[in-house]
Amino acid sequence: RLGSAHVIVGVLVSASVKSTMRLLETSGAEATRARITLRDAQGNQKGSQALEVPRYGMKSVDLASLSGGATIAGGRVEITVESGGGAIAGVATMLDPSRNGGATLVSQPIGGFVAPLSRARRLNAATLTTVVAPVVLNGPQPSGDTVQTSMGFSSSGSKVSAVITWRPVDGQPVENSVEVLPNLTLHFDNVLEQLFGLAPGAKANGSIFISGPGAELYVQLLALVGGKWVPASTLPIFPTLSELMT
Repeated sequence: RLGSAHVIVGVLVSASVKSTMRLLETSGAEATRARITLRDAQGNQKGSQALEVPRYGMKSVDLASLSGGATIAGGRVEITVESGGGAIAGVATMLDPSRNGGATLVSQPIGGFVAPLSRARRLNAATLTTVVAPVVLNGPQPSGDTVQTSMGFSSSGSKVSAVITWRPVDGQPVENSVEVLPNLTLHFDNVLEQLFGLAPGAKANGSIFISGPGAELYVQLLALVGGKWVPASTLPIFPTLSELMT
């Protein structure tokens, strides 16, 4: 709505992935004009477009038309309402046409951990909170796929520091820390190899715990297809392990 911006973090735009942004008016109040702005991981604006969304209607945009042909990993889409009394929700889909698979990201209010495909939380920037990504994979899988886990952090406000703990199912926990600057995205194509030093291509299975103040967070599973990494699914994030039982 007016005065309440939303954001989607973790957007991938490339020649091998069909990335589409959809805006939906969900209140039925009236047609509403909203603007989407695509930024890369460094916070640079790559493109912007305003859309008039009918009441209970939908409008879509191919994100490649906003990227100027550039490949973007760990990008973000900001959604602001410019006029109208409706409520706008955003959904980004990233599909691999060669395997009819991909990932879906849903917009959340700016600020707070973003929990794709699970419950969202908006956190006070001064509150220390722990969330868990319970399914983190790397390397060859029984399905025959080779996968890796992509993870990213973004802050729409002040600088954020977080402690990241990798807990493998068959080993000891490994702890590291990250610092996220305002309006930038800290993106890891392979969080286990790049942040925790896992050997390239090694098979791994476990969970990642993230402790810190409010930030936007995303976790995606990527699959190796034709020599390229493409989105396979969006992985859930839970504020507590107890939510896995409810």
